[in-house]
Amino acid sequence: MTPMKQRSTPLCILFFGLACAAKTSGECELRQVVARWALVGARATGGPARDVPAPGAEATEQGTEAAEAIVAEAPAAAAAQQPSAGTADGAADDDSKTPLIDHAVLDQFAQDVGDEILPDLINDFIEDTLSRLKKLQTPPDATNREELEREAHSLKGSAGTVGGQRLFEAAQVAEDLFENNDLDAAQAAVAQLTPIAEATVAAYVKILAARAA
Repeated sequence: MTPMKQRSTPLCILFFGLACAAKTSGECELRQVVARWALVGARATGGPARDVPAPGAEATEQGTEAAEAIVAEAPAAAAAQQPSAGTADGAADDDSKTPLIDHAVLDQFAQDVGDEILPDLINDFIEDTLSRLKKLQTPPDATNREELEREAHSLKGSAGTVGGQRLFEAAQVAEDLFENNDLDAAQAAVAQLTPIAEATVAAYVKILAARAA
């Protein structure tokens, strides 16, 4: 398995440290705030971090419903990225040696932030992924190359944080191609990335449902 290498994000590390400290002291509300900002920090591109609404049942339900609706409309190519019958969500399938979901990373993330707020953070990831995926569909040119590179970088960072291993690697490929100004290849990489992102979202929707059961 290819190890996930990410650019250093000192602020993100600080937030995760605060989250762990808050967990130890039992300050769940503080842990919710810093964990959300840790996820934002992981996908940050150098600009100001966006404000993240406080977690709540309504936001979670809306995020899950939005993801389910888009996954239901995903092309058949997304289904090909799903683990085959008889394998776990995180298992590698015949088309790739890389697991769709690295459950060891996801479990560590859940341990760091707490199971009670994990659904809110996963819904943040789902909404963020779908938003960035839409932006990456823009045909690349000299005027938007850097913006698309940042989108791919941010998608890579957030996927790596929650264990979306295959999406992490696909976004890394797209990011590198945008950085090298190989726009035709970058556009092709985004086309390959799209069903992986859709399958990843679908897998996390299932994970949320399983954890809620």
